[in-house]
Amino acid sequence: MKNVSTAFKNELYKGNRNYIKSARIILSDSTIINIDNSDFWNNGIKVENAVSSNGSFDIGAVIIGQLTLTLNNIEEKFSDYDFTNAKIDNVKVGLKLPDNTIESLTYGVYTVNETSYNGSIITITAYDNMYKFDKTYSKSNLTYPATLNEIVRDACSVCDVTLQTVNFDNDDFVVNEKPADEAITFRNVLQWVAQIACKYCTIDEYGRLVLSWYDMNVLENIQHLDGGRFSPWTNENTVSGGTFSPWTAGNIYDSGTFEELRGYHHLYSWNTLSLTTDDVVITGVRVTEEIEGEDGKENVSYQSGTDGYVLAIEGNKLIQGTASTVAGYLGVKINGMRFRPFSGSTLSNPTIEPGDAAILTDRKGNIYNTIITTNTFQPGNFQTISCEAKSPARNSASRYSQATQAYVDARKEIQKEKTDREQAIEELTNRINNSSGTFTTIETQPDGSNIYYLHNKPQLADSDIIWKMTAEAWGVSTDGGKTWNAGVTVDGDTIVRILTAVGINADWINAGSLSFDRCNGGTLILGGANNQNGSLKILNRFSELIGKWDNEGIMIDGGVISMTGDNDTKLELEGARLKSYKNDILAGFINPNELKGHPDMIGLSFNLETTGTYMSWSKRFESSQNYESIILYSDKESENVVADTVNFYRSVSMHGNEIHDSYIYDLKVRNSLSIPNNVQCDVYSDMDFHNFTIKNIKFENIVGINGVAPYSGKFEIENYINPHNTTTVIVRNGLITYVGKS
Repeated sequence: MKNVSTAFKNELYKGNRNYIKSARIILSDSTIINIDNSDFWNNGIKVENAVSSNGSFDIGAVIIGQLTLTLNNIEEKFSDYDFTNAKIDNVKVGLKLPDNTIESLTYGVYTVNETSYNGSIITITAYDNMYKFDKTYSKSNLTYPATLNEIVRDACSVCDVTLQTVNFDNDDFVVNEKPADEAITFRNVLQWVAQIACKYCTIDEYGRLVLSWYDMNVLENIQHLDGGRFSPWTNENTVSGGTFSPWTAGNIYDSGTFEELRGYHHLYSWNTLSLTTDDVVITGVRVTEEIEGEDGKENVSYQSGTDGYVLAIEGNKLIQGTASTVAGYLGVKINGMRFRPFSGSTLSNPTIEPGDAAILTDRKGNIYNTIITTNTFQPGNFQTISCEAKSPARNSASRYSQATQAYVDARKEIQKEKTDREQAIEELTNRINNSSGTFTTIETQPDGSNIYYLHNKPQLADSDIIWKMTAEAWGVSTDGGKTWNAGVTVDGDTIVRILTAVGINADWINAGSLSFDRCNGGTLILGGANNQNGSLKILNRFSELIGKWDNEGIMIDGGVISMTGDNDTKLELEGARLKSYKNDILAGFINPNELKGHPDMIGLSFNLETTGTYMSWSKRFESSQNYESIILYSDKESENVVADTVNFYRSVSMHGNEIHDSYIYDLKVRNSLSIPNNVQCDVYSDMDFHNFTIKNIKFENIVGINGVAPYSGKFEIENYINPHNTTTVIVRNGLITYVGKS
């Protein structure tokens, strides 16, 4: 609601619609054209703006406001001007008051979008600064994760729009990843921010971005006394204020104070009025987000509240695994919100803005509480306003009132924790409202100039609080002027005790102790020179040290250090465990360990996870761009890989060391094979020497030769010359072991 004086309201009430209109047009070549009442054709100015789309009640609307100027060009006054991309500001609509002063309302800053000319009339269509956000979001260099506040400030910076709402509800909500779609614009992102924060976005009269919401306190506390009709009279439509004697507090009807009437409009002078048959009562909020499922992307929804009149949020790319949280937050903010949808045209009222609360009175005297979501104001014509929302189901207001009343009651009980700035503002307000006035002393200097003093006692000499202003500085003292604890010099140097501000832009800040919620920037330098060794410490919410980085090293207590690399690889250090990932699949890890059953035996363990397939020791040779495996273990068979086996792709030298309890398949000996003395060698397979010679060999317990059992025994051989001479031959296991002499 635009703020005006009581005198202005009285003029409207008396039917004064003799508006005084003006505007300023700044052409692209910096030429300035001042427009007044005489330059407008007919009604001349039309302002259109909204905080919700046609036919629906939106959370997070970001709608471009439009200005239409109709100029009288019969005398060719404006024919030589090129209005392309011209800027229009100082759009004012005012009334002349009884004291002959003119009170005006300002209607924003606009940029010309289109101009038409029919030979007599020039029609200029212009957009407010919201159009500047129709720029691709790829131009943003904001680093994510980022808060909603940072996202909005970045959007305003890139799109050259001043941000008026520097803090807003839920502005510390963190978004992890930047939306990457090339089709996304900054206005899309602002809409998503506004949805999460339960806001709508508008551009104010100075061209600044404003994030706001309907004043729920006003909307839910609008009271009006309805005594019904005198005929027919029914007890349901009676209100008893009790008797004047005796007076009892229980029979008092209190409809608030006149101050509270400033929070909403009372509209009753209708040209046309159309109302739905029932109030809308918002019973729930449903938030749907897109997630990766087993079969690709799928939607999952979370609802806060009950079925009935449910508002839906879909396709918000800043909601990344947080749909449940957002739904819960929005439910607390708006569930139970009640209003009557309508559309109509009424006597023009320049104080009406989209987002205002209102009481409507129809021609039968029926009263409805509502909000205004769209507004078209044209001085000299009826003003078109509406509350856009889909019609509720019949009797939904009564059917869901109990289910949503808890949300309404909870909102009334919520006491927002004050920030330091809010507390400072409250303290300033209290001191301004409750403090006494000051006395003035003017000290004339020899050159005729004056030094001004404001002080808290009638005499300057008796005062302890003194405000002093000279040509080069002003300052304030609380000890009678002995010292000045705050002030500003003509050069802009400022001295204060505690500086409380929404934002500070500075090239450098020199501070002993600096506290902040979030710190963004390019370079952070700690220590050096007189600051000596820098130190970065991180505490948890219990003020316990969980991280430290100084000249002695880096200490991390708990948590995970994650590092991403090329080709979808990732390395995590979790305690003493170093985990390795590929495509978000854990391959394995390295960690210190103890041998099972032997806690005194400490070592280093290389572990292949069940999700990993192989582990390899490899080398890249100069002749190849790839790494070649030297040793490899795999649980799957592949080319040149035997499954569940340690595969060696180079020679193994044992350097005289032993191999125990091993099976060797396909043994090939390059030089010689030696079996030491007194070492038993058991062979359980056939041996083929391929006609090679075996030397110096001793056989025992031969069980067969060519499949025939060997002979063991002694026999005599006769001499064929002298048969009486014989030779004894002894055979053991088929081998001749002794031959005697004949």
